[in-house]
Amino acid sequence: MKKKVICMSIAAVLFMLALPVSFVKFSHVVPFSAFLILIYLFCPLCSIVLGALAGRSISRLWCFSVLPAFLALATYSFLLNFSTALTFSVCYLFLGLIAMGISALSKIYLENRKKKM
Repeated sequence: MKKKVICMSIAAVLFMLALPVSFVKFSHVVPFSAFLILIYLFCPLCSIVLGALAGRSISRLWCFSVLPAFLALATYSFLLNFSTALTFSVCYLFLGLIAMGISALSKIYLENRKKKM
């Protein structure tokens, strides 16, 4: 379980902190369209995956549905203006919470289904 938590933390930090900062630092090498793909595709996917994994054990892993939103707020507030960063972080927060809820509900449904059989 601890290895899983460490891997999830590293993935969140890489996708939400390291990649956007490196894209902006190397803007002469990496085109701006790659930065937009990161913001609109990879970071939401990271938030959804971490939220879904957090839904398996909400009591221990609930912070992984919230972590991408805070990391995005910290990163994008330096790279973009604050209102845009707040909008992205709220969207990532909702994506993570919805994924966590769906994952938790599907886990409960499958457990109840096994008990009935």
